[in-house]
Amino acid sequence: GKRLRGGDGNDTGKFLHPPPPPGHADATQHHSLLLLLRRRSLHRPRHPADWILPPLINLGLMDTVREVGRLRRHHLHSLVQAQIIDFTTSGVGETIYALDLLMERCRRLRRLDLSYLRTVGPPILIRLVPSLTQVTVLNLSMTETVDQVLELIGRHCPEIRELDISNTPITEAGLIRLSYDEENDRPMCQKLVKLAITGCVISARPVSFLLQYIPTLKEIDYDDIFQVFGVLQEWGLRLDNAEGCDKYHLRILNSTNEYVDPDNIALAIILCPYATNFTLSNAYIENEVLYKVMMMEHLTHLRITNCEAFTLNFQEGILPVLTVKGHQLLSLLLTNFTNVDIAAIGECCPRLQNLALSAIGVYEDIMYPREHCFTRLRNLEIWSSLTVESCNTTILRQLLCYCPDLRHLLVKCTDALSDKLLFDIWRENDMRHLSRLTIDTCPNVTASAIHHLLDMTNQLTLIRLWGCFFITKDDDIKFQRRIKEENCDLYLEWYCWDG
Repeated sequence: GKRLRGGDGNDTGKFLHPPPPPGHADATQHHSLLLLLRRRSLHRPRHPADWILPPLINLGLMDTVREVGRLRRHHLHSLVQAQIIDFTTSGVGETIYALDLLMERCRRLRRLDLSYLRTVGPPILIRLVPSLTQVTVLNLSMTETVDQVLELIGRHCPEIRELDISNTPITEAGLIRLSYDEENDRPMCQKLVKLAITGCVISARPVSFLLQYIPTLKEIDYDDIFQVFGVLQEWGLRLDNAEGCDKYHLRILNSTNEYVDPDNIALAIILCPYATNFTLSNAYIENEVLYKVMMMEHLTHLRITNCEAFTLNFQEGILPVLTVKGHQLLSLLLTNFTNVDIAAIGECCPRLQNLALSAIGVYEDIMYPREHCFTRLRNLEIWSSLTVESCNTTILRQLLCYCPDLRHLLVKCTDALSDKLLFDIWRENDMRHLSRLTIDTCPNVTASAIHHLLDMTNQLTLIRLWGCFFITKDDDIKFQRRIKEENCDLYLEWYCWDG
């Protein structure tokens, strides 16, 4: 597994010096940052300007305190200075005091993260927003943000580029108040590029207004984007006149709605010529509807989840799209298909870096692995079922033997994955860049394979071993002991077999 370098010049980047024991000559340096803060809080200068620190050092001090505890009032008094440009309330013990300091001192703040801050109500947010005149990134996810807060963001945050208001109690009127000043008849937030509104009770109509008022928008995290273009059709925009209209800059087209109008998909693709991501989940559509994706000139990420009625199939729906657009794909996700042809994916998608396959009924047989396929994979996820016998060793060899840059690997419910297969794969591909490994309910993998992986040179930081029959609690104890003794920079998580 990944270990950090120690003092031996002959090692391969494996060992990390442990922290100095109490009383050691270097022990004072280990806590120097905290001692610095304590001295500042006990001997405060008369003016905060007397202890001005560069923003990066200031941020590093706050992160250091968060690692060992929470930012308390005396920390905040010393560290919340006028020059900071980045602040998050995560790990802050007294959030209201912190926000008061931000309003009083920090007029140059560029990035502010208040996500999951449920203890602060709308009145405090309403007082805070007018002071954020320079903010470019604002995260209000899971907070008590209301429509009035959005209106103030529109009026007082002209530089804002990214706004996350997902899972907040805003209404449809709030989005209009964010983007349009009715009193002065002018649009607002004209530099906004990314907006997250997932989890909010909002229909497609106010999102359509957003597209009209904020032409700079490139990403809208909204689960029914194609219905937005249905609203545009109600306003008179149709397929026969869309070519002559101004185009939008949206990069992501995403829908999880079961009922999607094919004309809305076609209109979205025409009006968003710069789109790179296409995601369609659980929609009851025919194979021919996917052919419209072939018109996406810049497509690089394709994610298709079949509906419960299996209206899409690989050969007639997915494969024609891959034949035309596969050469430019970087990411592909296919879920809930009766069959998938791995060899065809490999041939059509030579640049593929991210591949996820889930709930596939049958993997088409391949005679032998092809060395030129899947050579650029960095992230691979196979969500299978123990009843699926077609995800065999040849399929796994094809996916795992020729991707030396693999970073993340997840394999679930695949009995073809065994110690012997892993040893064979690692002889051909030692996976030097592997960072995260999840083996879930693979009954033929034992602790020997994991110990062998720990002996190898790689970048492992996370191993999850869930529900593997032959990996027991005793094995977990041995893993944890080894990680501690060898001082690995690695987190290992084990759950027992529950079959």
